[in-house]
Amino acid sequence: MSTKEYEIKEMEQTSQSPESVYSDADFHKKQKKVLRKIDIRILSLTAIAYMLNHIDRTNLANARIMNTDVEGSSMVDQLDLHDGRFGHIITAFYAAYIVFEIPSNLLLKRFGPSKHISRIVIGWGIVTVCSAAVQTYEGMIVNRIALAVAESGFFPGILYYFTFWYNDDERASRFAFFVASSSLSGAFSGLLATGCSYLNGLGHPALSGWRWLNIIEGVPTVIVGILIYFLLPDYPETAKFLTEEERQIAVQRLGESATKKDEGKINMSSIVGVLKQWDFWFFALMWLLLANGTAAFSFFAPSIINDLDPDFQGVKAQLISIPPSVLAFVLTITCGYLSDRTRNRPGFIILGVVLVSCGYLILAVDKKVVGPRLLAVFLLALANIAIIPLAAFRQSLQRLQSSNSDSTAVGFSGSATVAIANASGLIAPAILDSSLRLDYKCYILLALFIVAGIQAIFCWWWFGAGVELKKSNNEKEESSS
Repeated sequence: MSTKEYEIKEMEQTSQSPESVYSDADFHKKQKKVLRKIDIRILSLTAIAYMLNHIDRTNLANARIMNTDVEGSSMVDQLDLHDGRFGHIITAFYAAYIVFEIPSNLLLKRFGPSKHISRIVIGWGIVTVCSAAVQTYEGMIVNRIALAVAESGFFPGILYYFTFWYNDDERASRFAFFVASSSLSGAFSGLLATGCSYLNGLGHPALSGWRWLNIIEGVPTVIVGILIYFLLPDYPETAKFLTEEERQIAVQRLGESATKKDEGKINMSSIVGVLKQWDFWFFALMWLLLANGTAAFSFFAPSIINDLDPDFQGVKAQLISIPPSVLAFVLTITCGYLSDRTRNRPGFIILGVVLVSCGYLILAVDKKVVGPRLLAVFLLALANIAIIPLAAFRQSLQRLQSSNSDSTAVGFSGSATVAIANASGLIAPAILDSSLRLDYKCYILLALFIVAGIQAIFCWWWFGAGVELKKSNNEKEESSS
């Protein structure tokens, strides 16, 4: 028997922790190796799924301007989406999404992550494929409601799921990579829409380009959902892709900031306690204000680009929407990583607010020069720079509460906060699909971001920039005394 095998066996027999068997340097190396394995397995699956989620959810934005140069081939003409009907479809989606999202994390807690998340992914993939068969405006309303029911709970479910695997110091960078995939989806959406526009009229029977778009986007989603069922691990304690030693290290490295597997009972008093906390409503409102930026860009970026210049039509508008999404992908990951390193969540929230606010201000003031207006589109794509540290900040603060900080509270506060924030899907379409001039619309969205910025400044003053670091230091001092 090798020395390493003997040490592992001895550790299991004597119930010693890995940290007590290995030196600090060796244990640190093993921690990094385990974390790398966890990242490869979890982040790859969840990021791909979220990219597909965002593509399937927002494909109407691209479908809306597909094949508009061919009479009778566009979705707008075939479904009669005139006079604000496009905004009504988005509103119907988010109204259903909000209702079914609130209890989502409680279902994840009840049935387990892999089953719950795979069910969601497979469900919305099937509904997306069915979108190709829609023939009327009313049918699209029903389809979007079904899509909302199917995919509600995915985003807050993943945020909650990360609390099983990552501690407070690691979540923002992982959130950033996960959410940044939605920014990258804007690039793929543009490419897919451009390619599918050339499929217009092909097939037996002949299908329009936007119908091909739904089929091509929906089928891979179902496949990924099946893979998630078999490959996504539920908890560190039961992860089959880790060895016994690695499972012990994965559990021990989390400390007290992670949600535990054995916290399986739903505690209703914790839910009531969350609803009584003022900071729950404060952060929910801030997230709601910031989410208007992502909702506006996700559903109306091609249309906004369409309005920048008469030459930006059809395929050209689809292609122009790609570079802002790529920039958002890079900066979202970068800022999430720096947010973890510096422990300064409010500072990065304010940075995101400033950048997006500048974008809306440029669009509101400059009505003629294409260059600055195109720069504004790049800035509008950066709303997630503010949302990522806010998500990490929210969950950390919930865990740091002296009471109501069990897994039920963490799970419910996450899903309820995201559900309230998704009301932006009702607000943004009402603003951007209204008869108001574009500059007035931008002033309204600018005002929402300014209010969110003021809230972030308040967080910096009230909680402090490094509230998680201060709390952990206090706990270390108390334990050592």
